[in-house]
Amino acid sequence: YGAVLRKLEITSGSYNLSDLNSAFTVVVEEQDEEYGALLSEVDVYVSKGGNEEMVSTVPASAFSIGDKGLPVATISVTLGEALTALGLGSNYGVGDVFGIRLSLKLTDGREFSAASSSGSLQGSYFASPFFYTSAILCTPKPGDYVVDMQDSYGDGIQWGGYTISICDETIASENQFGDSDMVNFISNCDQSLETGCTDPEASNFSSEALIDDGTCLFGVGLAELESFIKLYPNPAKSTIAVNLGSLKAESITICQLEGKQVFSVPVFDSKTSFNISSLEDGFYLIRIKLQNGQVVSRSFVVM
Repeated sequence: YGAVLRKLEITSGSYNLSDLNSAFTVVVEEQDEEYGALLSEVDVYVSKGGNEEMVSTVPASAFSIGDKGLPVATISVTLGEALTALGLGSNYGVGDVFGIRLSLKLTDGREFSAASSSGSLQGSYFASPFFYTSAILCTPKPGDYVVDMQDSYGDGIQWGGYTISICDETIASENQFGDSDMVNFISNCDQSLETGCTDPEASNFSSEALIDDGTCLFGVGLAELESFIKLYPNPAKSTIAVNLGSLKAESITICQLEGKQVFSVPVFDSKTSFNISSLEDGFYLIRIKLQNGQVVSRSFVVM
């Protein structure tokens, strides 16, 4: 027997560089062999660069009973709390990634966290990873900003002009700038970061993902992995397409049945098409190497 913190929803998965109150927020549901009666508290930790510190403790009293009759709570860690706990001060920037770890404590003294979470608990129904990641994005709020300029003359006039940059992108500039002039801009710098599964042990691990979206697949057998992959048309004549769904692949190789490689290509998208007009009629294997190292094979016919 054990206990889980089932992830119901990540309502906010990233931090805003310009807002210390921006938060990573996840809604969790606790389940143990006594249907929540053993819940004592949840300790919340934040980590970066090998350093981990506790941010807060969520007591059982902060949980409410959800639709399934189990304790449910919303757990948040603000950017300011993360920076303070880790002692980073102003030592942070766009693209920095923080780890958020939850540790579930029961009234009988047992404790469950990421180290004790098996693959079966992290995927499918239980969806209890205990560990999440949150990256800092550059998302300034659109609107009117008043810049109060000061100089040694006290008149606020900047004869040398000014330049205002957001996310390394110039959004306003003038040759002169008077005190309390108004600047209006709509933030349009693209600071979106790839979301996906960040756990290298998962079948759908993505090496490009910086923000974990809670979709990691664990304990998935080859037969089930094959069901994720769509191969069409089959039989094929001139082209064949591969749709990987949520899986992330490094390369795709087409081989003859005896194992001789015909060609291999890197994978940059979930949907890939191949020109097979030069292949002779017969049976072939398509081998897909996933980013976590697993290899899945499917057969197709050229005719």
